[in-house]
Amino acid sequence: MHSQLYTPLEVTIPFEAVTTASARQRCLNKLMQAQARLTNEFVELAHQYPAKQVLSRGRGTDPQGQRSDRDPKLVYRTLENQTPHPLLENAEPSGTCYRIDIRDFGQQVIETTCIRQHEPMKRGKKKPREENERKKRSEMSEDDRKKSVFRSKKLMRHKILMLRPDRMLTLTYRENLTSLEIAWPHFKSFIRMVRKIMPDFQYVAVPEYQKRGAVHFHLAIKGYRDVRILRHLWKKAIKGEGNIHITPPRKGKHEWRYTSLARYMSKYLSKQIDTENMFKRRYSSSQEIGMPKKTVFWCRPGDSIFHILSQVMEKMSKHGMIRSYEVPDANQPIIWMASY
Repeated sequence: MHSQLYTPLEVTIPFEAVTTASARQRCLNKLMQAQARLTNEFVELAHQYPAKQVLSRGRGTDPQGQRSDRDPKLVYRTLENQTPHPLLENAEPSGTCYRIDIRDFGQQVIETTCIRQHEPMKRGKKKPREENERKKRSEMSEDDRKKSVFRSKKLMRHKILMLRPDRMLTLTYRENLTSLEIAWPHFKSFIRMVRKIMPDFQYVAVPEYQKRGAVHFHLAIKGYRDVRILRHLWKKAIKGEGNIHITPPRKGKHEWRYTSLARYMSKYLSKQIDTENMFKRRYSSSQEIGMPKKTVFWCRPGDSIFHILSQVMEKMSKHGMIRSYEVPDANQPIIWMASY
């Protein structure tokens, strides 16, 4: 029997999950009750931006698709080419407006960045500057240094959120090695040997100094790895004595979460602002780790942009807004929100 669709307003009911007329009538009653609870704002938004409410099967259905004793549930899904808020626009308006970048990392993990701009952004390829015109890192001002570290922290955090690691690997030296120029080649040699044995090994690594001044590396990794093999390869890479430590995943009150690990490892980059290693390589990651899906919207000034972003976070993630900060600036104020 072919599945039939009954479409009152913008509600779609797949009837292959129900087999009797009484079950169909119960489904229709549930939909009518759900529609009666909708607010006027939601109804107006539904007419302006058509969406679907799909009546999906409950978890109690068997693999053959038979009807379960549990009641089906309503799932709201937003269609493509729609804005998550009625005041947001897909096209960039002229004049002063807010640019909103939304990054989706999956599993209800969302980041939102809002910047106020006074004129449309210039598009096109940047003209390459001559070598003698390039600003060296040693000649950067303090504000430029902070912005550079901020960009590195953002990229590293995005890499970790896309990797979704469940444990942290630490590589240490027995000797008091304080030079990153020597430590980074050791680390690269270690990664090459590990990838030969474990082709699926992916990581995000950042160096740090111990209290005694020695360099060690923190790596966010995913999945079980043999400690004996990693320890042997690390000693072989440094051609000396060293050790490794893996923090296993925890459950319960102190459960490891990759979102917490992303914030934890980002703190190491903040320590590099006022050090001599500020101008050296800050972190390393696997090339296979992709970047999150990014969507750009614009909003005209007028209403509270913070309130609009909060509503966007509540609609796109079940967690809503958990963390936020605002950078007050007369020219380009920045608002950042996250659902983790």
